[in-house]
Amino acid sequence: MLFNSTLFLFAFLPIVLGGFLALQRWDRARFGVAWLVAASLVFYAWAQPSFLLLLLASILGNFSIGLWIQGAGSERGRRAWCVLGVVLNVALLAVFKYAGFAVEIVQGLGAQDFRVDAIALPLAISFFTFQQISYLSDTAQGRVSERSLLHYTLFIAFFPKLVAGPIVHHDEMLDQVHALPERRVVSRDVAVGLTLFSMGLFKKVILADALAARTGGFFDLAAAGVSLNFFEAWTAALGFSFQVYFDFSGYTDMALGLARCFGIVLPLNFHAPYKATNISQFWRRWHITLTRWLRLNIFIPVSRGIMRRGGGRWDTSAIVVGQMLTMGLCGLWHGAGWNFVVWGLLHGVLLVGYDGWTVAKRRLGLAGSLPAPVGLLLGRATLFACLAATFVVFRAADLTVAGDMLRTMSGADGVWTVDTASRLAATIGFEGGLLLVGLLAIVWYAPSSHEILGDDEPALDIARWVREPLDLRWRWRPTPGWALAGLAALLPGIYWILIEGHEEFIYRFF
Repeated sequence: MLFNSTLFLFAFLPIVLGGFLALQRWDRARFGVAWLVAASLVFYAWAQPSFLLLLLASILGNFSIGLWIQGAGSERGRRAWCVLGVVLNVALLAVFKYAGFAVEIVQGLGAQDFRVDAIALPLAISFFTFQQISYLSDTAQGRVSERSLLHYTLFIAFFPKLVAGPIVHHDEMLDQVHALPERRVVSRDVAVGLTLFSMGLFKKVILADALAARTGGFFDLAAAGVSLNFFEAWTAALGFSFQVYFDFSGYTDMALGLARCFGIVLPLNFHAPYKATNISQFWRRWHITLTRWLRLNIFIPVSRGIMRRGGGRWDTSAIVVGQMLTMGLCGLWHGAGWNFVVWGLLHGVLLVGYDGWTVAKRRLGLAGSLPAPVGLLLGRATLFACLAATFVVFRAADLTVAGDMLRTMSGADGVWTVDTASRLAATIGFEGGLLLVGLLAIVWYAPSSHEILGDDEPALDIARWVREPLDLRWRWRPTPGWALAGLAALLPGIYWILIEGHEEFIYRFF
């Protein structure tokens, strides 16, 4: 079941939200947690009924290991239980998500007779597995001591964030789950939540899906062996860069908005990443909770391990190896294929290169040499071009197709041919070109949905991200004018879904 499906919009959400608010109105709020748990399990089972047992087994297994960690009488015992839990979680992820990729690697090494039957990928397995690994780690360190299976199940399976995040830490949600029976959801919570949801639906349906229809054909042509020209390759790269941006931004807004309708505030997971001026800033703004998880569980342990072997000092090798390994695994997390691994490694190279360039600028006295507006524009443009190139690797059918497209984008095959203009006009058109320019202006300069709703805490710790309040004209308030603006975002999306149907979210497959 997708957030942008008619089933969700016209049946599931009204029933679940209406039932939850009715329980509060009838002084039965203590049943609210159970109601949301039941709704979340139905939500998951609707997409893949056969994997509901897997989700429940994972939840029960990790909850049990968490209890055993809490009951261990020594630090060594807690650590042993934690290691066991992490190994079992990684094994589960490896079997269901990476077995096919492992077979491909083995066959590539010459064992062509080695075969394994295809294994279906359970919905959201990466997200709920990573979240439970963090829970076990925090439990082993004494940061959490959850003893209610019902509360833990909602913490893991809460339907707004189950499919594609955010990846939530225990201290960001469990206290809110415990407080649900006493906390009254007020009309402002629902208003803020539905406004954020409407913004997300607009981004997904009107922007991301429209871009997919206009530019996705270029990737299909490239996969079929058709040689793209310079402008077509760049149009495909830029179009997909905007598509994945609005697709994931839209999902995040919808997830946080839905959670807020039930009185739960989730952590920010996406904050205008194309406004970044370097790759390091980008990863602090794009999929924020995944970046945090990778930093805490991969980069820091690996870098510290190298540092200890090198005499206890931070050095270049520790940072470079840590960044490359972390980003390689980040790519592998996004998908079991060489495209994703290479995409992650390219981002590792960009991070390492940026660190080197930062040191070089400081030593050469070049830091701050450009006027601030020029530096801002140059930084954003350079970063966006690099991201668009890496997204070609992410989106292309295989590495060969990606390599051909990148070569064309470099100008190696020429920039202009006699049929360039006619081919562009036939595929994207003048209005499509204007759309790309307009979207660039939006992602660089328009306020984000979280900035617009910043006064009402649309995400946890929002003040850390939105430090300068918007002009009063742009700030959301519960007024008729803003209600109309919300409807103006919601109704076109619903109309499009009713006429054209709904499309999958890109991050739904991770």
